[in-house]
Amino acid sequence: MALETVAILRSILYNLEIAEDLDEAKRAVRVMCSKDDIAAVEQEVLNHRKSKNKES
Repeated sequence: MALETVAILRSILYNLEIAEDLDEAKRAVRVMCSKDDIAAVEQEVLNHRKSKNKES
């Protein structure tokens, strides 16, 4: 794994561990992402939720 990837994952894990709630954890990760990254993830979450609703 590239050193940059390790540093990013450690930072994310650290922020998740010290967060007091899910919203705080999300904010800590979002500040490390570009607007395009956030939009891409939000689209994938939307697609996932739509897919799960079709299965129900």
